[in-house]
Amino acid sequence: MSSYPFTAMEQDAIRSFGRRGFRYVHETKKAVEFEDSTGRIAYLNREHSGVAVVLGFGTETAIAALPSVISINLRASSNFADLGDGLTRNNKLNHQGLQVVLRSVADIETLLETLS
Repeated sequence: MSSYPFTAMEQDAIRSFGRRGFRYVHETKKAVEFEDSTGRIAYLNREHSGVAVVLGFGTETAIAALPSVISINLRASSNFADLGDGLTRNNKLNHQGLQVVLRSVADIETLLETLS
């Protein structure tokens, strides 16, 4: 099995998810998957140059008021295997979630707390 070492930012993100009750499930080259005790799924998108969290729960309305949010978009990719299906920008059916780009890793906890 391939190994994809975590950057310092990714290690901090994993700790942030853990403090909010999400456990690490697994990682790929492009995403790190987390799940909480109720079955909610979240991913850290490793392809994004900043801090991007892809959620399988929550609404744009609940998240938009947070000052740490840079952008909110639907994101479809085969990297998010445990999320529901949606269309990619090329009109292919793939796994889709709500991608939230944050200013820093420290904002992950606030995001997850807002959605709890």
